[in-house]
Amino acid sequence: MACDALVAWEHGLRALADGCAGRLLVVNIGSNVGDFDASRLNDMCESGRRALTRLLAAPDLLTLLVEPNPTAYRELERAAAGQRSDRKVHRTVQAAVCPAQSGTVPFYAVSEAYARDYPDSPLWARGEINSLSYNNTHRGLWFAKPRNVTRKRWRTGEAARYVETLRVRCLTPQALLREAGLSADAVDVLALDLEGLDGEVLRAFLALPGFRPRLVIFESNILLQRSPTLTQRLFRSLSRRGYTLAAARPNHVAWLSQEMRCRWMERAGVRGSSTV
Repeated sequence: MACDALVAWEHGLRALADGCAGRLLVVNIGSNVGDFDASRLNDMCESGRRALTRLLAAPDLLTLLVEPNPTAYRELERAAAGQRSDRKVHRTVQAAVCPAQSGTVPFYAVSEAYARDYPDSPLWARGEINSLSYNNTHRGLWFAKPRNVTRKRWRTGEAARYVETLRVRCLTPQALLREAGLSADAVDVLALDLEGLDGEVLRAFLALPGFRPRLVIFESNILLQRSPTLTQRLFRSLSRRGYTLAAARPNHVAWLSQEMRCRWMERAGVRGSSTV
């Protein structure tokens, strides 16, 4: 299946295939249960997740997989443990990422009652709509309306019944990397799937001294719909830093060329990824 998204992903993944750093270090925030199994993915363009699955299958890899939802995190831990090897290390952290301050915060998820009441609902609706924003989770459920419920009834009250509030730990980007024993300049790939909060968290990462990954993946559809001016400003900020951007809907992919990344690493004295 050909699509613009796959072209963007090919460019982005090609940017990783250089020889100026050793083992890849991937930070994936909003990992859910982990994109290890391509058979779970039906749409090759959806979230660019087939490309992420390819990336996680790399033989020489360090990953930091971050997920706050307790139910998803338990499955993520099991999946990551089954993928480890001598040259592949997956470390998991149960936390959300907040742009400005660490602490305990409310987190909004789709309750297990939704899957019980609507067992034929799509998998993504049952397990992948989670956010620090109540509105983002509630609106995400709008698009998972059961067939036997009217649109008006679903959007004016029924969907809200299935949004539950959890209390989760939240770390700033700096605190997350410090807890994992990583430095900002060691990150090769940052992948975000934060249901509309990708822009705030990405800006916080970009503010870290030395942060210059080869590939950035972030969900942009919600950002463009709700904050188009701020999102375009974010795109310009990435461009000024030397990134090439392309839409891979519902995401954007930003990558550095091999030459630019290696040149920056030489100037910064970066020799490769840290260990996890």
